Amino acid sequence: MEGNKVPKPRMRSAADTLTFLLPNGNPDAQRSARKMLDIKGVREVVLTSGKYAFVVKSAVHDGESVRQQLSRMFGPAIMVECHYSFRK
Repeated sequence: MEGNKVPKPRMRSAADTLTFLLPNGNPDAQRSARKMLDIKGVREVVLTSGKYAFVVKSAVHDGESVRQQLSRMFGPAIMVECHYSFRK
């Protein structure tokens, strides 16, 4: 069984927030992503399937400001602060 060992994930502290966005209506995804990327503090925008259409990554110190701006521009947004990141 030694050959089947699963590698241990590397843990590092994260300095990010993730904001889950449920936009009002059915906005154009690419245009919306460009607008989101123009918001100060936004690092990455991911288009998803399911209840939340976008996940927006930002720095911890910008997280609440980003969430507020996204809510004003697009609709309901929920922010979570990331504490640790695990990678292979």
